Amino acid sequence: EFTCAVPMTRIRDIAHRGDIPHDMKQYIKHNLQNKLHRCADPGDLIKLDQLVERVDREGGYSQAFVRELKLFQVELRDFFNATGLDDTARQIAAQDASIKGA
Repeated sequence: EFTCAVPMTRIRDIAHRGDIPHDMKQYIKHNLQNKLHRCADPGDLIKLDQLVERVDREGGYSQAFVRELKLFQVELRDFFNATGLDDTARQIAAQDASIKGA
């Protein structure tokens, strides 16, 4: 579907957008972009999920920014092949009431 360059290019573009505050640019650059370029690991998905939750909670961001951020979230999950794992875990948890989500 895509190579490693696609999500990495998207996060760079997101970090350099003109429609987000400087502190958000710096957060994205230092906590996601630079980290992903140095040594990407699945823990970065958690950091991204927290960022998306923050953006949704705070509101006030452009629809274009939110759309790109959420698209990046999907791409990064695909990159780490986490989408299938998440879906499988949810299905198992739904079938077994003794299993609780995190």
